[in-house]
Amino acid sequence: MGTAEGVGDVPMSASRRDVLNALELLVQDPPVCSPDGRDPRQPNLLEALSWLMEDTFWGQSRRRPMDSVGTLLRSEHEAECVDEVVTHVVQISQRCGPEAPDVRWFEDPSWAYVREAAGRAAAALRA
Repeated sequence: MGTAEGVGDVPMSASRRDVLNALELLVQDPPVCSPDGRDPRQPNLLEALSWLMEDTFWGQSRRRPMDSVGTLLRSEHEAECVDEVVTHVVQISQRCGPEAPDVRWFEDPSWAYVREAAGRAAAALRA
């Protein structure tokens, strides 16, 4: 099955691809938002956060990326990298509110940490 560090190969399922796509979007420079403060890209911030937090259930307090090692994530290292992103996203959500316009999320002082952590996590999932 694997080692204590991880379980080895996890196929590139649609869910794993969605997580990687979300991370790759989060690492990008924030776009110029629409007049109502929303991300005009396709996919946009809302979709990326949905893929990362809701579809995986990592946004819920009892489920963490470490719970997905062997199914969605290959190793504890991947889980730790993704968990850092999830932690920052939850903190921003608590400050701004989940329904806040995207521009408020992008302007949050911790958004730079989300971008940095997402870059590390995406690199780990691609390795």
